[in-house]
Amino acid sequence: GADGWLVVDEPGVRDELAAQPADPVTYADRLRPVGSADPALVLSSRTFTNAELVERIGTLRDRYELTYESRSLAVGGVDIEAVALEPLVVSATGAVVVVVPEGASSGTALDSVLYNEWVTHVHLPEASLSTLEPGSLEDLAVVVVVDDAPDGLLEEWGAAHRLYRLSDLD
Repeated sequence: GADGWLVVDEPGVRDELAAQPADPVTYADRLRPVGSADPALVLSSRTFTNAELVERIGTLRDRYELTYESRSLAVGGVDIEAVALEPLVVSATGAVVVVVPEGASSGTALDSVLYNEWVTHVHLPEASLSTLEPGSLEDLAVVVVVDDAPDGLLEEWGAAHRLYRLSDLD
């Protein structure tokens, strides 16, 4: 557009994109090598360079003590960085990303998924966390709360699991 934005659903842009080959992009298609200062992940709130993304993934992997044996689950949150980074951190570690089935974001349905899938790490909003019993899931080691939660709830969960507030991880 005239303001510098590329609007992908404008007719001219749509036609130009449709005319491009459907083949995957290869290194032969690149104008130059990809460097550590190049953008790797663009979010609404910030852009990570390749180097920043690698560093952030390593920091989160170490903080959460993720290993290739870990099994991580995330219930949707409002923090776009968390939503984008959780599967990257987990898969870069070689761990398993457990997908939450529709309708299983709280209560006994979520408890069942956590138990049956041997989930070791979760990212949960307070609305989901408050429907579960702290200490009842023997495989669950790390709980990351992705929004505000009452201190009492955090104390209960912190007594039974390694607990992190997403807001404290920067």
